[in-house]
Amino acid sequence: MPKGNPNPSPATRFGAEGTCNPSRAKQKGSRDRLSKDFLAALSDDFAKHSAAVIATVRRKDPSTYLRVVASLQRQEIEVRTPESALTDE
Repeated sequence: MPKGNPNPSPATRFGAEGTCNPSRAKQKGSRDRLSKDFLAALSDDFAKHSAAVIATVRRKDPSTYLRVVASLQRQEIEVRTPESALTDE
């Protein structure tokens, strides 16, 4: 049995209507809609329960709490030591 893509031609795989399999094709904007809906639901939930949930996570799972806090911080840190400012003079 041959393996690989049974329809390697991009012209027919992603072609006009009727030439591609609509059940397998990515629906236009579906990811954007899903992201939009998810973020809206998350925002609503956060507005209702934010302080209580943050306090609960901080008490019951401090490692997750710290991981979330760290993920919200800047990713680049510039370290300056007094030795780096010294010259040979």
